[in-house]
Amino acid sequence: MLEPNQRQALWGQAFEIAVKRGVLTALIASGVHDIDLVNLTPWTAKDTADVYDAMAKALQEVDENLKNRTRESVRHLFELGMGLGQTAMREYLRKLKSDAEDYGVKALWCPLQLPRLQGDFDAETADALRSFSVVFRQERCVESIMAHKGFPARADFLLWLEPRYETLDREFLCLEFSLNGLPESADYLKPEAHLDELRRFAWFMDTRSVFSRVCAEVSGEEFVLSPDIKKHLPAFTGRDKPLYKLCQAASYVHTSLRWLKSKGFDDKPCKARALSITQNGFESLSARYFTEPDIDPRIALIDTLGRAYRNSEKLPDCDDEALNDYIRHAFDTIRKALPQVLRKQLLNMHAFPELGKSLNYDFSEEVDGFLNPMATMPWNEAME
Repeated sequence: MLEPNQRQALWGQAFEIAVKRGVLTALIASGVHDIDLVNLTPWTAKDTADVYDAMAKALQEVDENLKNRTRESVRHLFELGMGLGQTAMREYLRKLKSDAEDYGVKALWCPLQLPRLQGDFDAETADALRSFSVVFRQERCVESIMAHKGFPARADFLLWLEPRYETLDREFLCLEFSLNGLPESADYLKPEAHLDELRRFAWFMDTRSVFSRVCAEVSGEEFVLSPDIKKHLPAFTGRDKPLYKLCQAASYVHTSLRWLKSKGFDDKPCKARALSITQNGFESLSARYFTEPDIDPRIALIDTLGRAYRNSEKLPDCDDEALNDYIRHAFDTIRKALPQVLRKQLLNMHAFPELGKSLNYDFSEEVDGFLNPMATMPWNEAME
């Protein structure tokens, strides 16, 4: 009998394959040059049936009804994942400074691994380094550090586009994928399962704040990630959550661009983008590299997010106590940074509630001289 986290990992691997297929489909149809020079044999040699067979074998299912439900779930997951992948790549290419036909594929890193519970880590690492060297046209195998945590040979997807005109920047894209909780009990043979999923999407959008409907970009200013969030990243986000995946993609972007600089590819500006894709949407961050002396301030943010990912400790699967320790440590750090009156009240929150019970706690602070910004006031007083 598989553990829940093992089943979740398998569904996540299937979701990654589906999104990658959608990304590649949109890229091939986009009109970018030199895509025919990319070796896509691993992808053209496999189809959905191969993914299902690998899933069925890894899930160790014997009941025919359960197998049929799993097959429909895989089919549904592929529809969702391929749609997300095509949308992400289509919108990315649409936002380029020029048409997609004005760019050529310099390198495309998109490894394929069918769903499985365990693999040979050392053998897979060696194979990844060799394949990465071929994709990025290196005469000899790249250094082993390129397969360390947060380094490009571990990335889900990397795309390097070379412009055909000198006035255009190079483009570098990193995609990271994650499936956050597929409802395995759903029977996608029945319409109710699809309706429930639509309701879940509607609920998810309604629970987000009004600011989620506003898209804004800030240029020329600095945005700094709190040191406490960097230090306690596992306490604030799980490995399948958008923030964690964005940190992971940022790490791959930063280490990739640093490596390209060491190879002499800092001779012209390069616009890099880190993009995380989950079934709940996209999270993205971009920066323009190699533009000295006008350095893009977002480079520092990408570097900070990437370091937070590389320095984060991987918690053992199903180790609730280790996660609780992370949360307690983060809680204490944040509490000590608050004003004294709040710091004292928050001490009562240190105890965890019983499993299944909700946590509801009110605290307050009296502020002298507070002024409601919506209240009316005399003009002379406002001028003062």
